[in-house]
Amino acid sequence: MSNDLDSINSGQLLTFLFATEVGIGILVLPRTLIKEVGTGGWISIILAAFLVGIGVICITLLNRMIGDSGFAALPILLGKPLGWVFSVALMLYLVAISSIVLNLFVEVVRIWFFPAASRLTLMLFLLVPSVYMVSKGLRVVALFDGFIYLIMALLALVPLHGIIDGNILFLRPVLQVTIGKLTSGALKSGVSFLGFELLLFFYPEVLGKKRLFLTGAGSIAMATFFYVGAFIAAIALFGPVQPAHLTYPLLEISRTISLPIVERVDLLFGGLWVTAITTTISGFLIGLVKAVETRFHVRNRISLTVISIVTVIASLITGSFAEAEALADMIGIVGLAVGVVFPAVLLPVAWLRKGAIKKWHQSK
Repeated sequence: MSNDLDSINSGQLLTFLFATEVGIGILVLPRTLIKEVGTGGWISIILAAFLVGIGVICITLLNRMIGDSGFAALPILLGKPLGWVFSVALMLYLVAISSIVLNLFVEVVRIWFFPAASRLTLMLFLLVPSVYMVSKGLRVVALFDGFIYLIMALLALVPLHGIIDGNILFLRPVLQVTIGKLTSGALKSGVSFLGFELLLFFYPEVLGKKRLFLTGAGSIAMATFFYVGAFIAAIALFGPVQPAHLTYPLLEISRTISLPIVERVDLLFGGLWVTAITTTISGFLIGLVKAVETRFHVRNRISLTVISIVTVIASLITGSFAEAEALADMIGIVGLAVGVVFPAVLLPVAWLRKGAIKKWHQSK
């Protein structure tokens, strides 16, 4: 594939990051936070936004210092053996998070819409269009992700309904938990922002690199706004206790909406969410394709097919919904380490290896 197919501007990057970040978290985050933090969960979401914002700063500085993506320069920064070890580890991380998104999609659809559908059929239903988009390059993925604004505008009507028809006084008292609980809630919320770490894999492809930080921060701000709204809506409509026992609070809110034209608003909401989750998995898949291309210099239909098969196999390993959510929490912590801790550690290494980076660029 031509590199021109991967070139995107800062506006398209903003759309791509936001679309990748907002997916599973729309449905799962309110319940998870209410269990962990209670009515103060919205504070944990804001703390998580600041945490991933630090990661965006570190990745932006790292990419600028290197003049390429942080992933591409790993063998130069860490030496070839260790650089390859971390490269493979990051690719495995992308496989893992792609498979978890795929698996959680299957569980949501089976619980809410089609209980008798086979897992493999539902996986292919989501994966085939996603793989097709990825085969066309990053630009096509980002252009499709432009629909996310229309989708999010429509999906936002659901939490807006909850806030208008509910009672926001249920949010009181705000601080009824310890700082430790808020911090734990922030880490769980950080999982819902994953997608920002893909900045580690894309840099030469982005036009307008000076706006890279503002683009990353903008995607986080939009995701924060949506997540806080969803959390407040769940509390306002169902009270401070019941949302913790609802598998997907936003889907339950959509059930309470009645429209003169649409009889089952929850099915409409679910259909829009399927489109949103397609943008999420395609984002991680294009990141994985780019990582394989960068390290192995291979990018064709065979490599994309292998990536897809590996992702499906990894998804089939998880047996139940509870296992899928437990793995999602674990991989989420790994994702925060990849997006925040890892680039922060690489920054001083890149500064010390300026000479090696210069020689690397000259040898290209």
